[in-house]
Amino acid sequence: MDLVIAAVIMFVAAAVQGGMGFGFGLISMALLPLLYGVAVAVPVVSVFSLPLSLSLAWRLRADLSWARLGPMLLGGLLGVPIGVTFLRSADPTILTGTLGALLVAFAAWLGRANAVTPRRRWLGGLAGFAGGVLGGAFATGGPPVIAYTSSTPWSPEEIRATLQAHFGILSILHIVLLVLAGLTSAQTLTLNVTLLPALLLGGILGDALSRRLSPARFRVLIRLGMAIVGVAMLQQSLSG
Repeated sequence: MDLVIAAVIMFVAAAVQGGMGFGFGLISMALLPLLYGVAVAVPVVSVFSLPLSLSLAWRLRADLSWARLGPMLLGGLLGVPIGVTFLRSADPTILTGTLGALLVAFAAWLGRANAVTPRRRWLGGLAGFAGGVLGGAFATGGPPVIAYTSSTPWSPEEIRATLQAHFGILSILHIVLLVLAGLTSAQTLTLNVTLLPALLLGGILGDALSRRLSPARFRVLIRLGMAIVGVAMLQQSLSG
């Protein structure tokens, strides 16, 4: 039964990523840890983030600028090792509570109509660093860089291309560090293989429906779900 639920989670998360350009890590990490725990869910989600992000980045490559990507990517490369170190050394209860708090915070952030950030290039590096730390620890590095890119004058295609290239490259580093830290296992690899069809189907559906979906409605549903799961994780952590 757990595998069926996990497959549904992967399908929905991949569909949202394909349709909106982000959201896979937030949705999958909001729900998958309830089945397998944070330490197992992170490598599973990180491995799946790689093909999703790189395939979308390749499709949007005409809109990709390395000048725009550079500061974010540099900050992210510095932040990922810090996040992985936290994941490896923190107590499972602390991991659950921290992720729950982050999910509630992300839900509140998504409730804002627009993220307001000054358009300064060094802020891209800061957002990339914060996203790298969160991505390394919880495979949920999207909100800081999404907040930054949404404040720029870039076109939607340029924003999507920049985000997908950023996520894809950081996923490579993340996976390497997870392997070196001994955080991957036969269980995580088996889950990746088993859940791959659901991921592919969700990504294809989301990409096909990307022009028909309402981003505003998706944001409301994602925000509500993350808030509920985040509160539940906080309660679980506090109760020990």
